[in-house]
Amino acid sequence: LIAYLIFVVLFGIVGLSAEYAIGRRTRTGTLGSYEYAWNKRGLKKVGRVVGWIPLAGSFCIALGYSVVVAYCLKALVQTLTGTLMTVNTQTWFASFSEVPYSVMPYHLLVVISLRVGPEGIEKSNKILMPLFFILFCILAIRVFFLDGSFEGYEFMFRPEWNDLKNPKVWVFAMGQAFF
Repeated sequence: LIAYLIFVVLFGIVGLSAEYAIGRRTRTGTLGSYEYAWNKRGLKKVGRVVGWIPLAGSFCIALGYSVVVAYCLKALVQTLTGTLMTVNTQTWFASFSEVPYSVMPYHLLVVISLRVGPEGIEKSNKILMPLFFILFCILAIRVFFLDGSFEGYEFMFRPEWNDLKNPKVWVFAMGQAFF
């Protein structure tokens, strides 16, 4: 957790500051920013090609998250209707792969809602991000009162100082923070 927090702060300060600075300087998107940066070295065409790498990565991440959001939306609808409370959770999760197209309507709804543009995304984030934080706090409080939760919190927050000498800990922490 210590290594992870170090990378979160590092990426937050250095990475986001650089990204904001380049974006403001170029007043373009990802491709234009990479083209501008590589053009300073006389390699404009390389920048145009390299700029597609983070764009493709963002696209793939968005595809993955749209599926996760569709699962969550399906769970929300079935919780509100009461059907989720009456089934075995293993059976319910298995139904995602056993019942053809069971998540498709929810996924289509998510994909259609992504078409709202930057203004709509910004407006929805002003509501959804604080709501996510509130739900996370409620969940943390609920977990705190479960049997054995103290041992779990102790395991999570007790530092293992010797592990900081392990390079894999730093690599994994950096991967998680970057993700």
